[in-house]
Amino acid sequence: MRNIKKDFTTVPLSLKEQSEKLKNVTSNTPLKYDGEDVKIALFDLYHGKCAYCEQLSNLEIEHYRPKEAYFWLKIEWTNLLYSCHDCNRVGSKGALFPTLKDKISTPELTTNGFPTHKHTYIYELDKIEQPLLLNPEVTNPYYHLRIDKFGKLIEIDNSRKGKETSIVCRLNRDALHRKRAKIINDFINRIQQQIAKRYREVNPLNAEQLKEQLFLIFEDIAKQGNELMEFTMISYSFIQYFDDMVLDNFEPEFHDIILTAFIEFCENV
Repeated sequence: MRNIKKDFTTVPLSLKEQSEKLKNVTSNTPLKYDGEDVKIALFDLYHGKCAYCEQLSNLEIEHYRPKEAYFWLKIEWTNLLYSCHDCNRVGSKGALFPTLKDKISTPELTTNGFPTHKHTYIYELDKIEQPLLLNPEVTNPYYHLRIDKFGKLIEIDNSRKGKETSIVCRLNRDALHRKRAKIINDFINRIQQQIAKRYREVNPLNAEQLKEQLFLIFEDIAKQGNELMEFTMISYSFIQYFDDMVLDNFEPEFHDIILTAFIEFCENV
């Protein structure tokens, strides 16, 4: 997951045109949330990736608050995300929406009434219900989740939101775990290869050459965090948890060499 900066005030036209129907909305009110303009806007916003797992496959419009229970939010722009089928299907998130407090079950919102037709509505709902499912458009997932050196998604500081999101969306399912692990292992193997070249008997790398090679690897790790890439959280985890992600894979005698190069790289970026 990564933080998404959506402009809640810029609503796709096909959603705005239906807003009048919300004045007397019921669960049977016909509302269309998947207009072409909505699909394009979400595709561009998420760069064609799933809001939860960041894969580039089988994408569909997802309702953060399930449309079955929150029928009045079916065409609410602040409630629409982009998700892959595997994260969104029954058996994963589906219609699940864990909250700390009781859920709102009607289109009433305390003293403010409904509908408000304001982009602040989602924040008002969040205050009341205190959802445990991370919404990358509202909360930065990097405060709650990280990836460990084995490619597993783990919560930070026992974050309940991080744990619930990982479980509900099955973010450690085998296919995802393997893909993340491969990317991480490839980076570590590249570092190991350069360290080995530094100490080989024939034509070894000198210290400056090793540093240059490590810089190239660190640059690629940083590029992994580009918004167009899958699994950008890998880059964040490498940088923020360098000891765990990198140094723990090497004997202590090599730690200073690798860490010094990494610090210098960060200072020059």
